[in-house]
Amino acid sequence: AADLAKAAIEAATDQAGVTEKETAGTNAIKAVTPVGKENAKNAIDQAKATKDKEIDANDQLSQSEKAKAKEATKAAADLAKAAIEAATDQAGVTEKETAGTNAIKAVTPVGKENAKNAIDQAKATKDKEIDANDQLSQSEKAKAKEATKAAADAAKVAIEAATDQAGVTEKETAGTNAIKAVTPVGKENAKNAIDQAKATKDKEIDANDQLSQSEKAKAKEATKAAADAAKVAIEAATDQAEVDRILRNDIYKDDAAINEVEAFDLSSLLVNGFVSVKQGETLTDQEVLSKVNLPKDVEVIKIEKPTTSALGRLVAKVTLKLSDGSVEEINVPVEVVAPQNHGNEGNGANNGANNTEAKADKAKLEAAIHQLDELLLKESAKLDAETAKEANTLLSDAKKVFANADATQAEVDAMVKRIEDFMAKVAPSTDHANTANDQSAQTPAVVPANNQSAQTTVVAPATTQAAANASQTASAQANARKAAKELPNTGTADSTVAMVAAAASALLGLGLAGRRRKEDEEA
Repeated sequence: AADLAKAAIEAATDQAGVTEKETAGTNAIKAVTPVGKENAKNAIDQAKATKDKEIDANDQLSQSEKAKAKEATKAAADLAKAAIEAATDQAGVTEKETAGTNAIKAVTPVGKENAKNAIDQAKATKDKEIDANDQLSQSEKAKAKEATKAAADAAKVAIEAATDQAGVTEKETAGTNAIKAVTPVGKENAKNAIDQAKATKDKEIDANDQLSQSEKAKAKEATKAAADAAKVAIEAATDQAEVDRILRNDIYKDDAAINEVEAFDLSSLLVNGFVSVKQGETLTDQEVLSKVNLPKDVEVIKIEKPTTSALGRLVAKVTLKLSDGSVEEINVPVEVVAPQNHGNEGNGANNGANNTEAKADKAKLEAAIHQLDELLLKESAKLDAETAKEANTLLSDAKKVFANADATQAEVDAMVKRIEDFMAKVAPSTDHANTANDQSAQTPAVVPANNQSAQTTVVAPATTQAAANASQTASAQANARKAAKELPNTGTADSTVAMVAAAASALLGLGLAGRRRKEDEEA
């Protein structure tokens, strides 16, 4: 512009022309206004490099998600630089630089693939657990896997719908928890084992030449009723621990409960002990139901309670509506006892020992028998053979004293002392020693007579004949318990089937013995 202006001035022929060319040249020079674009483009490249570095460091993104995010930053950068190049003034360049930088920063990839992969991994882990669970049948395993797949699919749909990383994390956590919550309960193998035990028992019945055809038919009806009752209880269980409890514990009942309650109805599985009520006091529905382990979805229709005007052994009848709509009746044993120190409240607890005509107070012995019986049921695995034999002998002797209506207070107290000494001796090996942090361990070896809760789970024979029956039943029950306790609690199919078979066989054997005793007494 300057060179051109000077050339024009040189060519002017008068002063007016010179002045004109000077003015024109000066204006041309002033009109030169450069626009800075390169620095703006460099700023865009720097913004892209920073964003790409953030993307590479984001562990919630998969490699493909990182690649897609970098493609987005490149597209934003290229678009910004093109707009800068097209700007005609500095203000336009600045505007396009700012818009481009913001567009690059706005690239915020959401990592969903890793979250979905985590869901798939959680499902695979749960499916592996299901396959390894030998307590489940093949159909139960298949149903459980369907449940894990449904949970995983729902989680991945929710992850895909999430709009930010926080939402993805939330849905991933919820999905993982839903998959872990799939906890199938193995019932079919347990029921099959019950059926196998019934078949074995029926075969034994058929091979028993001492039974008539009618007796064999009655015995088979009894095994069927026992098997049906066990399967009803198994089906009502809500978790595996409940199934195992039914198989390991509920099949075995106190000797007197087996004698007093029909052996082949739901009572053998649902009734837990007996109700103790003082003579003349009103028996409540709550007291009766406190001895019934009601499964889920079982409805109590009515309760028929006996009067308590006379001492002795009675039965309360509870009518239940099962989950399949059928109606069953169970019997809950009731023991009507005389009020303690009745008629002579001021003479103290030792009055019975001083009056040979007074009936011996067996409340402590009753509680002691319960404690010893519980020890044999729950802790036998921790006892050596000699100690276990001693415990069984002691339990048998104690029940004989309890059943003996002529037993003196001294004999009762001596038997209580024997049990107390035995429990104290075995306490270290069975973790019964008192500790400050173990409430169950703080229970004395023998519960005091005024502890009603301890007195409501043991029923002893009331007559000499009942004592003899109980002794025979106890022998069979002890063998069944021993068989069950020798089984390792591994949760494998073989151990479960063996456990159920042994337990169910014990139940059926006990019931048959009870039925035969009942028929003998009627004859």
